[in-house]
Amino acid sequence: MPKSLHERIEAVKPKCSEKAENFMLVKFHYIELIVPYIQGMKLVESLKYAEEFNKDDYSNPKITPLPSEKLSVSIMSKTDYDLYKMSGLLGVTYRNLKDEMARTPEDRLKDEEEDGTNE
Repeated sequence: MPKSLHERIEAVKPKCSEKAENFMLVKFHYIELIVPYIQGMKLVESLKYAEEFNKDDYSNPKITPLPSEKLSVSIMSKTDYDLYKMSGLLGVTYRNLKDEMARTPEDRLKDEEEDGTNE
């Protein structure tokens, strides 16, 4: 019998809780990276001197200042990181995962009784 979403959540929780800090989202134009906050600060600090190797004109590439709109940073909480990570591991939506995790044991028991699946 397939495991319930709740049982699957409990099985993947340890894989998500290894890191105990917040995270930083570092967005480079089209790519969004997630790194632990402390390493993100180091990355952003190193980018203070970054320039862009601009090849828009293939016959005349040049080095130009990095446009500020190509780089942005934001913070992601440990809780959100775990939820997004678990939703990917479980193949469920972030919203469904949050809804399931907000349910109480009493809610689950009531659903099982209504479905006749109480084990």
